[in-house]
Amino acid sequence: MRRVSMGTVGILAVWVLALTGSASAAPPALEYETNLSIPYLDSGRGIAIGSDGSAYVVGNWYEDQNTLDIHVSRISPTGTVLWTVYLPGSGHDYAWDIALDSSDDVYLTGFTDSDDFPAVDALDDTRDKRDAFITKLSALDGSIVFSTFLGGDYADEGRGITIGDDGAIYVVGQVGSTDFPVTPDAYQDHPSFPQYFYTDAFITKLSADGSEILYSTYFGGEIDDHAERVALDSAGNIIVVGETNADDLPLVDAIDTNPNTIFISKFSPDGTQLLFSTYFGGTNLDGVSDMALDGADKVYLTGSTRSVDFPTTPGAYQEDFVGGIAACEVPFGSRYNCEDVFVSKLDTTGGGLLYSTFLAGTKVEMGSGIAVDAGGRAHVVGYTGSPDFPPDGIEFAADIFVSRFDATGSVLD
Repeated sequence: MRRVSMGTVGILAVWVLALTGSASAAPPALEYETNLSIPYLDSGRGIAIGSDGSAYVVGNWYEDQNTLDIHVSRISPTGTVLWTVYLPGSGHDYAWDIALDSSDDVYLTGFTDSDDFPAVDALDDTRDKRDAFITKLSALDGSIVFSTFLGGDYADEGRGITIGDDGAIYVVGQVGSTDFPVTPDAYQDHPSFPQYFYTDAFITKLSADGSEILYSTYFGGEIDDHAERVALDSAGNIIVVGETNADDLPLVDAIDTNPNTIFISKFSPDGTQLLFSTYFGGTNLDGVSDMALDGADKVYLTGSTRSVDFPTTPGAYQEDFVGGIAACEVPFGSRYNCEDVFVSKLDTTGGGLLYSTFLAGTKVEMGSGIAVDAGGRAHVVGYTGSPDFPPDGIEFAADIFVSRFDATGSVLD
């Protein structure tokens, strides 16, 4: 599965680039461009590519100025919209991530505060304050196969989802509930935050039919944590990335023990053992947006950073922070005017940081999505407002970018 985050306003434009799956250095080619005419203000959240080349796109739209809903579309390999479905509720419903199983059926996670959000063959059909949801749609026509709430007595959100080879569903996110469902073998069976208004990350595994929680745990330190993405390596280990404000996050064989904003953690296939866990980042605000694994189980991350000391490696494409350093030093008000994209490759089996680079011009950039091809090249998508964005600058005041690094992270190719 390939996953990229994206966003526009009004009509949602979808671009699909062919990313070569071989070691060939051929540049990506634009396969098609198509527009999804969504009724009101719209943003895209993710895209997954099916076995036949169809693109499955999820996003969020305002039914009116007070109601936020979810849309999902399937687009053929030639750019024809095959179906679009809406998951409307009477409140705010938001999709954070999308995944496909081996039959190309669609899985979504996010959050809802709607009493009438669709619950079909649900493990939990009762919503509390704000719940995570897991919804499965048929690849054939987008009809709901099952849809369930997941949460406790306070505010919980699903942020990332992936599907195992056996069809099991892995969901991660943030939990503010003190009674979030956990299993007896949970790594952490209770919240680490002291009271409401703080959050932990959660990791939950559901059966393939969504009828049973096979494993579920809190994860975090005393202050806010949330998980952003989840992936499985070739051994079935569960790799989770997210963000934290805690200085007591559980660490194992850490690359960096200094409390930083980003964390990467790896659990055993049954979720009971923490095999690897590290902080990652600089001394300012950093955010991770997406994760990918290569064929050797190396972890690739992208996101955005305000840290001039964000870790980079010798020989990296861009070793130094270049975006609006003075703006980044302003305590408040300039957070989104100085961020650089980062692209990092890590080994969770003891190899440490393999490469890490900035990707930026002198203004603001945000990294949204990452994929890795068979040649070990990282393909990164995001947004830039820098007229000097590498390698050749941009034509407009702001633009979407797609960049590809060689396997060493030292060259844009």
